[in-house]
Amino acid sequence: MAAAQAAPCRLALLLALDVSSSVDPEEDRLQRGGLAATLRAPSVARAFFASDTAVALAAYEWSGEAHQQIVLDWTLIDHPAALTRAADIIETSLRSESSLPTAMGHALRFGATLFDGAPACDARVIDMAGDGQNNEGFGPKTAYRAAHFSEISVNGLVVNAADFEGELGLIAFYKSQVRMGWGPS
Repeated sequence: MAAAQAAPCRLALLLALDVSSSVDPEEDRLQRGGLAATLRAPSVARAFFASDTAVALAAYEWSGEAHQQIVLDWTLIDHPAALTRAADIIETSLRSESSLPTAMGHALRFGATLFDGAPACDARVIDMAGDGQNNEGFGPKTAYRAAHFSEISVNGLVVNAADFEGELGLIAFYKSQVRMGWGPS
């Protein structure tokens, strides 16, 4: 990533995929396939290339307190083939874990540290996908106090294949606890 470190960058975007035990195989496919399809969507490609300044993209899996694994290391998306390659890597990646709890605070802290290896970009964003609330270790709000999040914004992406009631509660949780840095919740 040394060449990318020197290139101008408008956004460092970090995708966080939930692989905790509550994520069933269908939801895992939904996350990976959905992210890949989104990256391939013409409207998303237009957004990536709306400026001459590139976007840096990376992705990691998260679950228990000590389980975070990089799926896609920082990649400078400066041409369509780079975006397609990143989507392919995410889509074909294999789940590394499926038996650990949901440690969101630890996952966010890990994500914040990944920006140390990212290019110097104008903005830093974590898109955190998940299908449940924190149930191990500290939660997102604690992570935001403990880690250096003053220059990082976080989006919450609720993954829910079929549980309508769970989805309703999860959306509120993600709005109040996960989303951070974009103004009032």
